[in-house]
Amino acid sequence: MIENSYFLLLFSVFLLYFYFWKSRKFYFRHPCIENLSTFNPRLWWSWEFLMLVGGAFLIVGAANFVWKTKETFKVNLVHKYVLINDGSGSMVDGSKPNGIGKELTSLIAGNAKLFDFLGKRNDGSKDFVGAVVFSSDSFIVSYLSDDPEFVHKKLKRIDYRLPPMNQGTYVAAGLWTGLEMVLAHDQSVSAADTEHLQLKFYGEGHKIKSDNITDSIVANKANFAGSSLIFFTDGIFDAPAGNNRLMSTYKIINFCKDMGIRVYFISIFQLDQFIIRYCKDSNGSGELITDGYNKQRLEKIYEDIVTSQAREYMVKDEDVDRSLGTILGLIGLFLIVCGLVLHNTKQLNFTEV
Repeated sequence: MIENSYFLLLFSVFLLYFYFWKSRKFYFRHPCIENLSTFNPRLWWSWEFLMLVGGAFLIVGAANFVWKTKETFKVNLVHKYVLINDGSGSMVDGSKPNGIGKELTSLIAGNAKLFDFLGKRNDGSKDFVGAVVFSSDSFIVSYLSDDPEFVHKKLKRIDYRLPPMNQGTYVAAGLWTGLEMVLAHDQSVSAADTEHLQLKFYGEGHKIKSDNITDSIVANKANFAGSSLIFFTDGIFDAPAGNNRLMSTYKIINFCKDMGIRVYFISIFQLDQFIIRYCKDSNGSGELITDGYNKQRLEKIYEDIVTSQAREYMVKDEDVDRSLGTILGLIGLFLIVCGLVLHNTKQLNFTEV
């Protein structure tokens, strides 16, 4: 491939100049007769020849010949974390400000540990974090943002005593909203396809029946690398397999696995064995805390989630233009310098009349 090929027109100017310059008459003058006897003006390394070739190299270098090559780069992965927090009645202490008692205090401490680590990346990039709360339905606190402190402040301002919080526990709704947030962030999945996908999660079962639309969504899974749903609940929830009125928690987790989205489930009282297995299949985990609202244990779980992913990277192949311009230019300059040296030393035997 040639860039700036119009530079090649300079060849004609250079050749015309050299032709007329060569047509002028020159006479020999040299103080040493022996040097004249051994001098051959047709030597290939004569100073005129070196100057000509050097000029040609400069012009070709200016034309900037390039070739395409592929290079492999390691790029630190930018993660997307969605916190999905239980705000149902069993989590709320109505006697405390904003309903934040022992239960929510422990949960918020775990969230804070995650926010703290997200702000410490030293590679120039930032992870994204979003937040969802759920009770009988799910609600977005913050869409994915690269400002963890902003999201943290919004979570702390929630008054869990007020509706729609402080009600039932619809786990699948919270999980779906977290997945929807990840899908919407990339914008490679249309709103119509997202609605179609949600309908697939209704009805009893462990996996959705794939079709052209769901297959096309999964085909873009590379866009969602590094995404995680971090789900906390304290309750016993009904129908994890779903029914005609409720989405299936199993289906959503298995679809996340197909998309390469990790799912982490943290529960206080009990955790379904299928959920533990499917979370593990997604490269996440299911954590059951049996000693109540252990603040230190929760902080450690959230910390481990972030630190386990901190050194992940993507390998990317990129087309790179390699230019010959610099190399050709340096060769040209070297030949011109050699020509000047010869003209002013060994071949100092021409004088123009």
